[in-house]
Amino acid sequence: MNNIWVILIISAIITYIIRVLPVFIFAKLNLKPWAQEFLDLMPLAALGALILPGAYLDLPGEALSVTCGLAGAGFIAWFRGGLILPVLTQIVITFVMLQYL
Repeated sequence: MNNIWVILIISAIITYIIRVLPVFIFAKLNLKPWAQEFLDLMPLAALGALILPGAYLDLPGEALSVTCGLAGAGFIAWFRGGLILPVLTQIVITFVMLQYL
Protein backbone atom coordinates (compact mmCIF):
# COMPACT_ATOMS: atom_id res chain seq x y z
CA MET A 1 0.00 0.00 0.00
CA ASN A 2 2.84 2.38 0.77
CA ASN A 3 4.25 1.63 -2.67
CA ILE A 4 1.16 3.13 -4.30
CA TRP A 5 1.51 6.38 -2.35
CA VAL A 6 5.17 6.69 -3.31
CA ILE A 7 4.33 6.19 -6.99
CA LEU A 8 1.45 8.67 -6.73
CA ILE A 9 3.59 11.36 -5.08
CA ILE A 10 6.46 10.91 -7.53
CA SER A 11 4.03 11.08 -10.46
CA ALA A 12 2.47 14.26 -9.05
CA ILE A 13 5.86 15.92 -8.63
CA ILE A 14 6.97 15.01 -12.15
CA THR A 15 3.68 16.22 -13.63
CA TYR A 16 3.95 19.48 -11.70
CA ILE A 17 7.51 20.08 -12.91
CA ILE A 18 6.56 19.37 -16.52
CA ARG A 19 3.64 21.81 -16.37
CA VAL A 20 5.40 24.61 -14.47
CA LEU A 21 8.79 24.52 -16.19
CA PRO A 22 7.58 26.11 -19.47
CA VAL A 23 6.03 28.98 -17.50
CA PHE A 24 9.41 29.85 -16.01
CA ILE A 25 11.25 29.34 -19.29
CA PHE A 26 8.89 31.43 -21.44
CA ALA A 27 7.80 34.01 -18.85
CA LYS A 28 10.24 36.69 -19.99
CA LEU A 29 10.26 35.72 -23.63
CA ASN A 30 9.25 38.60 -25.90
CA LEU A 31 7.19 37.24 -28.74
CA LYS A 32 6.45 38.87 -32.05
CA PRO A 33 2.93 40.31 -32.29
CA TRP A 34 1.71 37.58 -34.65
CA ALA A 35 2.97 34.85 -32.32
CA GLN A 36 1.30 36.49 -29.32
CA GLU A 37 -1.97 36.76 -31.27
CA PHE A 38 -1.68 33.09 -32.19
CA LEU A 39 -1.31 32.15 -28.52
CA ASP A 40 -4.19 34.43 -27.56
CA LEU A 41 -6.48 32.58 -29.99
CA MET A 42 -5.56 29.12 -28.70
CA PRO A 43 -8.49 28.92 -26.24
CA LEU A 44 -10.93 29.45 -29.12
CA ALA A 45 -9.21 26.75 -31.14
CA ALA A 46 -9.32 24.35 -28.20
CA LEU A 47 -12.98 25.18 -27.67
CA GLY A 48 -13.75 24.29 -31.26
CA ALA A 49 -11.61 21.20 -31.46
CA LEU A 50 -12.49 19.59 -28.14
CA ILE A 51 -15.99 20.71 -27.24
CA LEU A 52 -17.82 21.13 -30.53
CA PRO A 53 -17.73 17.51 -31.74
CA GLY A 54 -18.38 16.08 -28.29
CA ALA A 55 -21.36 18.29 -27.65
CA TYR A 56 -23.17 17.26 -30.81
CA LEU A 57 -22.27 13.59 -30.51
CA ASP A 58 -23.32 13.31 -26.85
CA LEU A 59 -26.71 14.95 -27.34
CA PRO A 60 -28.16 13.74 -30.64
CA GLY A 61 -31.51 15.32 -31.41
CA GLU A 62 -30.82 18.34 -29.18
CA ALA A 63 -29.14 20.53 -31.79
CA LEU A 64 -30.88 23.74 -30.67
CA SER A 65 -29.75 23.39 -27.05
CA VAL A 66 -26.21 22.48 -28.03
CA THR A 67 -25.97 25.28 -30.58
CA CYS A 68 -27.16 27.88 -28.07
CA GLY A 69 -24.69 26.58 -25.50
CA LEU A 70 -21.84 26.70 -27.98
CA ALA A 71 -22.85 30.19 -29.11
CA GLY A 72 -22.75 31.39 -25.51
CA ALA A 73 -19.39 29.74 -24.98
CA GLY A 74 -18.01 31.29 -28.16
CA PHE A 75 -19.26 34.72 -27.12
CA ILE A 76 -17.62 34.45 -23.70
CA ALA A 77 -14.40 33.06 -25.20
CA TRP A 78 -14.22 35.86 -27.77
CA PHE A 79 -14.76 38.74 -25.37
CA ARG A 80 -13.44 37.37 -22.07
CA GLY A 81 -10.84 34.82 -23.14
CA GLY A 82 -9.74 31.81 -21.19
CA LEU A 83 -11.15 28.33 -21.41
CA ILE A 84 -12.80 27.54 -18.08
CA LEU A 85 -15.47 30.26 -18.19
CA PRO A 86 -16.60 29.45 -21.75
CA VAL A 87 -16.86 25.76 -20.93
CA LEU A 88 -18.90 26.47 -17.80
CA THR A 89 -21.08 28.86 -19.79
CA GLN A 90 -21.79 26.20 -22.37
CA ILE A 91 -22.66 23.64 -19.72
CA VAL A 92 -25.06 26.00 -17.93
CA ILE A 93 -26.80 27.22 -21.10
CA THR A 94 -27.17 23.72 -22.51
CA PHE A 95 -28.45 22.37 -19.18
CA VAL A 96 -31.01 25.15 -18.79
CA MET A 97 -32.25 24.73 -22.34
CA LEU A 98 -32.54 20.97 -21.92
CA GLN A 99 -34.54 21.42 -18.74
CA TYR A 100 -36.94 24.09 -19.90
CA LEU A 101 -37.39 23.45 -23.63
